[in-house]
Amino acid sequence: MPRKASPGFVKLVNSAFIQARKEAEQKVGSRALLPAAPAVVEPVQTAPRMASFDQSDLVYDGKRHREMLEATFKGARERVIVHSTFITENVGDRLPLILAAAGRGVRIDIFWGQEEQEVGKNSSQNAIEHIKKALAGTGKRDLVRIHPFTTSSHAKFLIADDRTNGWVGLLGSCNWMASSFESFDASVRIRDYGLLGELTNALSIMSHSRLGIWTDTSQDLATLSRRIAGLPERGGRKARMRLLYTGDHSDIPMIARREAEKRIFVTSHQLGVAGKAMTIFPLLSALTEKKLNVVAYYSKTAGKLSGFDAAAITREYAQQGFSVTPISKPRIHAKVLGWDNDYLTISSFNWLSVDPNEQKPMRELGVQIESNRIAENFLRTLDNAKLA
Repeated sequence: MPRKASPGFVKLVNSAFIQARKEAEQKVGSRALLPAAPAVVEPVQTAPRMASFDQSDLVYDGKRHREMLEATFKGARERVIVHSTFITENVGDRLPLILAAAGRGVRIDIFWGQEEQEVGKNSSQNAIEHIKKALAGTGKRDLVRIHPFTTSSHAKFLIADDRTNGWVGLLGSCNWMASSFESFDASVRIRDYGLLGELTNALSIMSHSRLGIWTDTSQDLATLSRRIAGLPERGGRKARMRLLYTGDHSDIPMIARREAEKRIFVTSHQLGVAGKAMTIFPLLSALTEKKLNVVAYYSKTAGKLSGFDAAAITREYAQQGFSVTPISKPRIHAKVLGWDNDYLTISSFNWLSVDPNEQKPMRELGVQIESNRIAENFLRTLDNAKLA
């Protein structure tokens, strides 16, 4: 039952269940086996921790993401796990990487999050059929497993055991099985075993069957998450980090509003009406109260918001000192919110167009990072990449 369901509604459903059980027992006897209700599993919320991190763990722009994907498959020892919101037939140029890794005995699991259609197959399902045909007859089909149904998650990440660096992850805005690697994306490499174990556990929950029942894949990933989290901590530089789930994202603009002293900035693939209450209103409030420098960048409008409407909105915000700028070259696909010099959040969440659905805790995943000059360096990289 939804957590926000009224007590009266819960009581009504419970009474109906009890009555249905009685009727079933009367028909087939008290030994009748009724289906168990699926358990609702939620992620374990963790506080920020000092985690392994270096500025080189930040991955920006399309070319760098392509290089990281290639390095992940080429460097994997035993396993590569991919979660991409979409899978497209563009994935054909990734098949040689997949087949080469499988040829070394690497097990590859591919998950996808595009919502299924009531009638017919969506674009990801069509692309999956294309991949399966390409794998047929290669002898690698048992090593390349594609999840049979959607996770209904917008998250985008990789997890792999690198021969040189051990277990690593990449989490951010890049659709690994769909991207043409021409947009400006942002991801963070996760080398901290505690955070990576937490991410793997989140995927184990996302990979339940449609009825919420644990599958062999779910159990396998849950076991792997414990194994990764139990590895000895790495040495080297640290930063304060935490994994963000769907509901956590609504706190970030409020934290930025409260803590920022000089500036707040946002990048989002889309600009839409739903982003007003979530992100824009808190930032406008910060602008009024503290006279901060507040800027936002996006590439396209969402929903029923037209380009004409967006232009009117941006003019209105500009009068209040809030710069909201469309960028087309390169297309902004990064989902980033940061403030001052040292605070940055990288995510799958479109800050300017989406209201987070807390009933789906793994719908969006991100990482909040506090590290010296991390936000300043991101802005410099973005400024260098902006063309028009």
